[in-house]
Amino acid sequence: MKNYFSSVAPLYDDAFTNTLIGKLQRKQVYHHIKKYLPQMGAHIVELNCGTGTDAHWLMQQGYHIIATDKNEEMAQVAKKKFTTIKFEVADFIAAKKFMSDNTQFIFSNFGGLNCVNSATLQQAFEMYHGVVNDSCKLGIVVMPKYCLWEWCYYQFKGKKHLATRRWKRSGSSFNNQTIWYYNKKEMKKLLPQWQLIKAIPIGLVVPPSYLNPFFKNFPKLLSIFYSLDFFLSQIGLSNFADHSLLIFTKKTNQ
Repeated sequence: MKNYFSSVAPLYDDAFTNTLIGKLQRKQVYHHIKKYLPQMGAHIVELNCGTGTDAHWLMQQGYHIIATDKNEEMAQVAKKKFTTIKFEVADFIAAKKFMSDNTQFIFSNFGGLNCVNSATLQQAFEMYHGVVNDSCKLGIVVMPKYCLWEWCYYQFKGKKHLATRRWKRSGSSFNNQTIWYYNKKEMKKLLPQWQLIKAIPIGLVVPPSYLNPFFKNFPKLLSIFYSLDFFLSQIGLSNFADHSLLIFTKKTNQ
């Protein structure tokens, strides 16, 4: 049976990637992550690559990229868009076979990790730790439990069940897809072989993408929000944004 992401794959770029909010949040990720990327020419593996936009950007920065996604329809869209990039259909566990001592960075953007439960996350990243280069870093963008925008918006709309959906330990159902939400403290516990070195809010003032139909009419306001996000990123608050960029480095025995 096809899941939600199979059905939206052909429309995903129009619904998120190419929206004004989608572009601004992705621009934030790229700005912050650049300082943690390895030297040009290094090997990077991407998890939950979606329609390939991030893999293409990484290739443009001069990296060797293998992009994986569990969803075959998403991977097919990516392959059609970017024919020179290696896209593979693989879930988090299977993605290990594309990693080696040459792998110096693992990347996952915009909530890909939120699509799997904590046990799977823990197992996968423990496996990765055993095969990647000792200098390897993780750059993972997750949806935390407490999004100020989401709470305020749905409280105003009188939809308390949606305002608090991120708080559920058992996950939240979205179009028959279970989503789990992880704060940085939880991610640190789930990834004991990795050291968290930075947590950056993505979309603290810039709103979630489902508000794009309204905010697309106010590009100057979104530009101000974007600038405010950079200022506030210096003081933390990653647990209260729409997304949180977490940077980990591999722990070694040395």
